[in-house]
Amino acid sequence: MFYIPFQSYMNFNQFVKTLPEGLVYAPIYAKGTRMNSGKPATGKNPLEASYEQKFGPADVALAIQRNPDLKAVGVFTGIRGNGIVILDVDRNLSKYLKAWGSSLDGAPIITSTKANAAKYLFRVPEELWADVKGHGLRKEDGGDYEILWGRQGVVFGAYPGGKVSKPGQYLLDGDLADIPTAPDWLLAEMKQPPRTINKIGNLTPRERHSRSLDKNRDGNPFRLAHRYGSSPLGFLVL
Repeated sequence: MFYIPFQSYMNFNQFVKTLPEGLVYAPIYAKGTRMNSGKPATGKNPLEASYEQKFGPADVALAIQRNPDLKAVGVFTGIRGNGIVILDVDRNLSKYLKAWGSSLDGAPIITSTKANAAKYLFRVPEELWADVKGHGLRKEDGGDYEILWGRQGVVFGAYPGGKVSKPGQYLLDGDLADIPTAPDWLLAEMKQPPRTINKIGNLTPRERHSRSLDKNRDGNPFRLAHRYGSSPLGFLVL
Protein backbone atom coordinates (compact mmCIF):
# COMPACT_ATOMS: atom_id res chain seq x y z
CA MET A 1 0.00 0.00 0.00
CA PHE A 2 1.35 3.45 -0.93
CA TYR A 3 2.13 5.53 2.16
CA ILE A 4 1.05 9.17 2.29
CA PRO A 5 2.37 11.23 5.23
CA PHE A 6 -0.55 12.46 7.32
CA GLN A 7 0.96 15.95 7.35
CA SER A 8 0.53 16.19 3.57
CA TYR A 9 -3.21 16.77 3.90
CA MET A 10 -2.97 19.13 6.88
CA ASN A 11 -3.11 22.88 6.55
CA PHE A 12 -0.63 25.00 8.44
CA ASN A 13 -2.85 25.76 11.43
CA GLN A 14 -3.71 22.09 11.84
CA PHE A 15 -0.04 21.14 11.73
CA VAL A 16 0.88 23.67 14.42
CA LYS A 17 -1.60 21.96 16.77
CA THR A 18 0.40 18.73 16.45
CA LEU A 19 3.76 20.23 17.44
CA PRO A 20 5.31 18.31 20.35
CA GLU A 21 6.99 19.81 23.39
CA GLY A 22 10.76 19.61 23.72
CA LEU A 23 11.79 21.41 20.53
CA VAL A 24 12.54 25.12 20.09
CA TYR A 25 10.42 26.53 17.28
CA ALA A 26 10.64 29.48 14.91
CA PRO A 27 7.51 30.92 13.26
CA ILE A 28 8.53 31.95 9.73
CA TYR A 29 7.50 35.01 7.73
CA ALA A 30 6.04 34.35 4.27
CA LYS A 31 8.16 35.56 1.36
CA GLY A 32 7.59 39.23 0.54
CA THR A 33 5.90 40.15 3.81
CA ARG A 34 7.37 42.92 5.96
CA MET A 35 9.39 42.04 9.02
CA ASN A 36 9.74 44.29 12.06
CA SER A 37 12.83 45.81 10.47
CA GLY A 38 10.74 46.92 7.50
CA LYS A 39 12.67 44.66 5.14
CA PRO A 40 10.88 42.09 2.96
CA ALA A 41 11.14 38.51 4.16
CA THR A 42 12.83 35.82 2.07
CA GLY A 43 10.42 33.11 3.19
CA LYS A 44 12.94 31.68 5.66
CA ASN A 45 13.17 34.49 8.23
CA PRO A 46 12.04 33.64 11.79
CA LEU A 47 9.82 35.90 13.84
CA GLU A 48 12.19 38.22 15.73
CA ALA A 49 10.77 37.30 19.14
CA SER A 50 11.76 33.65 18.62
CA TYR A 51 15.41 34.69 18.86
CA GLU A 52 14.79 36.31 22.23
CA GLN A 53 12.78 33.53 23.87
CA LYS A 54 12.46 29.82 23.29
CA PHE A 55 9.15 29.21 21.51
CA GLY A 56 7.17 26.11 22.39
CA PRO A 57 4.02 24.88 20.61
CA ALA A 58 1.70 27.30 22.46
CA ASP A 59 3.96 30.24 21.60
CA VAL A 60 3.87 29.32 17.90
CA ALA A 61 0.08 28.98 17.91
CA LEU A 62 -0.33 32.37 19.55
CA ALA A 63 2.14 34.05 17.21
CA ILE A 64 0.44 32.85 14.02
CA GLN A 65 -2.95 33.78 15.45
CA ARG A 66 -1.74 37.34 15.97
CA ASN A 67 0.31 37.67 12.79
CA PRO A 68 -1.17 36.33 9.52
CA ASP A 69 2.17 36.89 7.75
CA LEU A 70 3.61 33.83 9.51
CA LYS A 71 3.10 30.94 7.12
CA ALA A 72 5.67 28.31 8.11
CA VAL A 73 7.45 26.94 11.16
CA GLY A 74 11.04 25.91 11.70
CA VAL A 75 13.09 24.40 14.51
CA PHE A 76 16.24 25.80 16.03
CA THR A 77 19.29 23.55 16.11
CA GLY A 78 22.40 23.39 18.27
CA ILE A 79 22.66 23.89 22.00
CA ARG A 80 19.83 26.45 21.98
CA GLY A 81 17.72 23.95 20.05
CA ASN A 82 18.17 21.20 22.66
CA GLY A 83 20.69 19.29 20.57
CA ILE A 84 18.82 19.06 17.28
CA VAL A 85 20.93 18.92 14.10
CA ILE A 86 19.59 19.14 10.55
CA LEU A 87 21.29 17.43 7.64
CA ASP A 88 20.20 19.64 4.74
CA VAL A 89 20.85 18.07 1.33
CA ASP A 90 20.54 20.81 -1.27
CA ARG A 91 21.15 18.70 -4.38
CA ASN A 92 22.12 15.20 -5.58
CA LEU A 93 20.12 13.51 -2.82
CA SER A 94 19.95 10.19 -4.68
CA LYS A 95 23.75 9.96 -4.67
CA TYR A 96 23.94 10.46 -0.91
CA LEU A 97 21.11 8.05 -0.18
CA LYS A 98 23.25 5.32 -1.73
CA ALA A 99 26.24 6.34 0.37
CA TRP A 100 24.44 6.87 3.70
CA GLY A 101 21.96 4.02 3.33
CA SER A 102 20.08 2.90 6.43
CA SER A 103 21.84 5.45 8.67
CA LEU A 104 19.03 7.88 7.83
CA ASP A 105 16.26 5.49 8.86
CA GLY A 106 13.76 6.91 11.33
CA ALA A 107 14.74 10.55 10.89
CA PRO A 108 11.93 13.02 10.13
CA ILE A 109 12.28 14.12 6.50
CA ILE A 110 11.35 17.53 5.10
CA THR A 111 10.83 17.96 1.37
CA SER A 112 9.59 20.75 -0.90
CA THR A 113 9.11 21.32 -4.61
CA LYS A 114 12.89 21.23 -5.02
CA ALA A 115 13.85 17.99 -6.72
CA ASN A 116 16.53 15.66 -5.37
CA ALA A 117 16.75 17.54 -2.05
CA ALA A 118 15.60 16.97 1.54
CA LYS A 119 16.32 17.72 5.20
CA TYR A 120 16.82 15.10 7.92
CA LEU A 121 16.45 15.78 11.64
CA PHE A 122 18.62 14.11 14.28
CA ARG A 123 19.64 14.58 17.90
CA VAL A 124 23.20 15.03 19.12
CA PRO A 125 23.93 13.44 22.54
CA GLU A 126 24.23 16.19 25.16
CA GLU A 127 27.76 15.16 26.16
CA LEU A 128 28.89 16.08 22.62
CA TRP A 129 27.22 19.48 22.31
CA ALA A 130 30.37 21.42 23.09
CA ASP A 131 32.48 19.33 20.70
CA VAL A 132 30.52 19.60 17.45
CA LYS A 133 29.93 22.26 14.82
CA GLY A 134 27.86 22.65 11.68
CA HIS A 135 29.00 23.67 8.22
CA GLY A 136 27.57 25.33 5.15
CA LEU A 137 27.64 24.27 1.50
CA ARG A 138 31.43 23.90 1.44
CA LYS A 139 32.85 23.49 -2.03
CA GLU A 140 35.60 21.16 -0.82
CA ASP A 141 32.92 18.77 0.42
CA GLY A 142 31.05 18.82 -2.88
CA GLY A 143 28.77 21.76 -2.16
CA ASP A 144 25.72 19.49 -2.00
CA TYR A 145 24.72 19.50 1.66
CA GLU A 146 25.11 21.46 4.86
CA ILE A 147 24.85 20.60 8.53
CA LEU A 148 22.72 23.03 10.51
CA TRP A 149 23.91 23.46 14.09
CA GLY A 150 23.10 26.74 15.84
CA ARG A 151 20.77 27.83 13.03
CA GLN A 152 17.13 27.11 12.22
CA GLY A 153 15.56 25.03 9.48
CA VAL A 154 11.99 25.23 8.21
CA VAL A 155 10.04 21.98 8.67
CA PHE A 156 6.51 22.76 7.47
CA GLY A 157 4.51 25.45 5.67
CA ALA A 158 5.03 27.85 2.79
CA TYR A 159 8.11 27.20 0.65
CA PRO A 160 9.33 30.35 -1.17
CA GLY A 161 10.88 28.59 -4.15
CA GLY A 162 14.36 29.16 -5.49
CA LYS A 163 16.52 29.33 -8.59
CA VAL A 164 15.61 25.80 -9.66
CA SER A 165 12.32 25.27 -7.84
CA LYS A 166 8.89 26.85 -7.79
CA PRO A 167 7.02 28.07 -4.70
CA GLY A 168 5.02 25.44 -2.85
CA GLN A 169 4.97 23.75 0.54
CA TYR A 170 7.46 22.22 2.93
CA LEU A 171 6.13 18.79 3.93
CA LEU A 172 7.20 16.69 6.88
CA ASP A 173 7.32 12.89 6.85
CA GLY A 174 8.05 11.55 10.30
CA ASP A 175 7.52 12.18 13.99
CA LEU A 176 9.03 15.27 15.61
CA ALA A 177 8.46 13.61 18.99
CA ASP A 178 10.71 10.69 18.04
CA ILE A 179 13.91 12.07 16.50
CA PRO A 180 16.77 9.54 16.42
CA THR A 181 20.37 10.06 17.47
CA ALA A 182 22.64 11.28 14.67
CA PRO A 183 24.58 8.48 12.94
CA ASP A 184 28.26 8.05 13.80
CA TRP A 185 29.50 9.35 10.45
CA LEU A 186 27.55 12.60 10.88
CA LEU A 187 28.82 13.12 14.44
CA ALA A 188 32.38 12.45 13.25
CA GLU A 189 32.03 15.05 10.51
CA MET A 190 30.63 17.58 12.99
CA LYS A 191 33.68 17.08 15.24
CA GLN A 192 36.10 17.94 12.44
CA PRO A 193 37.12 21.61 12.12
CA PRO A 194 35.98 23.26 8.89
CA ARG A 195 38.62 23.32 6.20
CA THR A 196 39.54 26.71 4.77
CA ILE A 197 39.67 27.60 1.10
CA ASN A 198 42.47 29.99 0.16
CA LYS A 199 41.16 32.22 -2.58
CA ILE A 200 43.52 33.96 -4.98
CA GLY A 201 42.21 37.35 -3.94
CA ASN A 202 43.31 36.74 -0.34
CA LEU A 203 46.90 35.77 -1.21
CA THR A 204 50.00 37.92 -1.43
CA PRO A 205 51.64 38.43 -4.87
CA ARG A 206 54.39 35.95 -3.88
CA GLU A 207 51.80 33.34 -2.84
CA ARG A 208 49.79 33.88 -6.02
CA HIS A 209 52.93 33.42 -8.08
CA SER A 210 53.94 30.25 -6.24
CA ARG A 211 50.45 28.73 -6.51
CA SER A 212 50.19 29.57 -10.22
CA LEU A 213 53.53 27.92 -10.96
CA ASP A 214 52.29 24.78 -9.23
CA LYS A 215 49.21 24.70 -11.45
CA ASN A 216 51.09 25.45 -14.68
CA ARG A 217 53.82 22.91 -15.31
CA ASP A 218 55.56 25.03 -17.90
CA GLY A 219 55.62 28.01 -15.46
CA ASN A 220 55.18 30.48 -18.33
CA PRO A 221 55.33 33.98 -16.72
CA PHE A 222 53.55 35.58 -19.65
CA ARG A 223 50.61 33.23 -19.21
CA LEU A 224 50.55 33.97 -15.49
CA ALA A 225 50.74 37.71 -16.08
CA HIS A 226 47.84 37.54 -18.51
CA ARG A 227 45.79 35.54 -16.03
CA TYR A 228 46.29 37.89 -13.09
CA GLY A 229 46.47 41.20 -14.92
CA SER A 230 50.14 41.97 -14.03
CA SER A 231 53.32 42.36 -16.01
CA PRO A 232 55.57 39.33 -16.51
CA LEU A 233 58.34 41.06 -14.62
CA GLY A 234 56.08 41.44 -11.61
CA PHE A 235 56.03 37.68 -11.26
CA LEU A 236 59.73 37.20 -11.93
CA VAL A 237 61.11 39.68 -9.42
CA LEU A 238 60.58 38.18 -5.96
